[in-house]
Amino acid sequence: MYTLVALIVFVQTFQASSKHYGYKDVEIPECDNYTIMNHNLRRDITYWHNSMRSSLQMPWRENDRDRLPNSSHMNLLNYDCELERTAYNIAQSCPDNSNPSFDYTGSNNYTGELLYEGYYASFVLRAYWSWYSTWEANKNETPLEDLKPTNKNAPMIPFLQTMVGNMTKLGCAFNLNCINSTNSSFVSFVCQYGEPHVKLGIPIYTNGTPCSECADRCIDNTGLCNSTTS
Repeated sequence: MYTLVALIVFVQTFQASSKHYGYKDVEIPECDNYTIMNHNLRRDITYWHNSMRSSLQMPWRENDRDRLPNSSHMNLLNYDCELERTAYNIAQSCPDNSNPSFDYTGSNNYTGELLYEGYYASFVLRAYWSWYSTWEANKNETPLEDLKPTNKNAPMIPFLQTMVGNMTKLGCAFNLNCINSTNSSFVSFVCQYGEPHVKLGIPIYTNGTPCSECADRCIDNTGLCNSTTS
């Protein structure tokens, strides 16, 4: 089972190795400055998503009984400014961490307190970890059968959304000025994902040898398909 420390270590390893195996070729765009998102935050949230998608493909996980199977086509995610604006608009409504539903997929949200003013990177990591943790918390009680989500898998929607194999884009944004019903302030962080989104009865990806469906676009040592090339 992953711990937060293990996640951080893996991400750092992925970042270091990816510089030599094609990931650096995916540019992080400079979006309009209407949010507090900056280049580093966009880079970090993209790396964290891609590192966990890549971890699914790694041979050292073959003996992990709780792991999901490899994907024959798991795309590298790219950051998208239009999706960031969509995420920003959602964040303005200050969504809470309500129960996930298959009636509303395509975005993940996280709410909490900013531990230290200006420490946005740690908040982003906490957000991603909370979404990943929905898999860890539910995989034994409500396993994902044949990679096809059912209603019983609703609690793990935040994780499943990050693992849709054919998805290629994401964009994220903050709202620092949310107020709840008790007049307490909180921060909302939202990531909006490009289609396809997770759906009932539709496999989140195709099981198979990593990159077997994208051999000409496979990024070495990651098991991810470079969706920026044709």
